[in-house]
Amino acid sequence: MAGSSTIIKNFRDGEIRIQDNTGTPVAITVAYEEGNFSISGLQQDLTEVAAYMDRGSLASLRKTNQVFPTFSFTAYMTHFTSGGSGAMSILEFIKQQDGGASLTSQSANKGDVMTFEVRILVEGSDFGDSSDHSVTLQECVISADFQESDGNTFSVSGTCYGAITVA
Repeated sequence: MAGSSTIIKNFRDGEIRIQDNTGTPVAITVAYEEGNFSISGLQQDLTEVAAYMDRGSLASLRKTNQVFPTFSFTAYMTHFTSGGSGAMSILEFIKQQDGGASLTSQSANKGDVMTFEVRILVEGSDFGDSSDHSVTLQECVISADFQESDGNTFSVSGTCYGAITVA
């Protein structure tokens, strides 16, 4: 565990890594990303809370359905595909094309959907913390949107269906 720190971390301290589930995981460290990674829906036990009312007044709070946190980030586009040579683009990794064609799902035992491990690593040890900080999301379904602009971008988003580890 990283322990407490008095140094505020910012977008310059992070790194996003996505990997599959092969014996030696195939991974991509997202290059040229804006530093805007976000996670929504982190809560205790990852369950919805139902409020039961008694004639307009709160009577009980109960945990119900499991919830699935979502995440997003933006990366600048350098290429759509490497054509199997060179560094894979985020798009070909997610779509399992060219260099990403042999990737293995994190949740193959649950169905036919390709899922990945996604990790945000935030530097801490360089600032005197006992270690770096991270959030690892297992069994994530990922999609990408493309936008042409002054700096073409991929907007990447996903949903986490597995374990979440905070370290």
